[in-house]
Amino acid sequence: MHDDLDRALALYPLRPRVVAVNFATSEVRADFIYSYHFAKLPRWIADQERLFPEADFTVHSSGARLEGRQRRREEYAPWVDYWWQEAKGSGTSVWNAAKMAKVMGFSEIVLCGAPLDPGGYSNGKMARDYQRPEILERYRDGVAKDTGWHDGVYSMSGWTMGLLGSPDGAAPDTLGQAHGG
Repeated sequence: MHDDLDRALALYPLRPRVVAVNFATSEVRADFIYSYHFAKLPRWIADQERLFPEADFTVHSSGARLEGRQRRREEYAPWVDYWWQEAKGSGTSVWNAAKMAKVMGFSEIVLCGAPLDPGGYSNGKMARDYQRPEILERYRDGVAKDTGWHDGVYSMSGWTMGLLGSPDGAAPDTLGQAHGG
């Protein structure tokens, strides 16, 4: 993630807005914190506050599990500032965060530390789902088929860069595009 972020920041000399997703809250100062897993957000909020006390951020989720129950959802997770039902769907929390950023009005989104390749999280912990080919394939398939959100979304590394291209002009892989069906 850090290498991806450093290379992305070199392309954008003015500090872009940063969405920290899940464990990335302990790695980078965020403007927005997002997770599909809204029940886990309190520990990631605490990480951000402890490690980046100067950060001024808002907290976001799609809250798909409590869909249609607005009042209960807000009572259950009062730490979430904004709910984005239109940003939920297949893929991963990072992909849903990219969709949230598009709904918020950002026209260009750059994924950093989101290669969707076997490996660990940004904090070095092993990502169990990314070691299981069938789950990784399901995540990839969800992102690949979600073509209505691809325009303006780029990635700095891995499978997602092959699918979406990179902001420095590298075109998407034809294999990555074909993979999406």
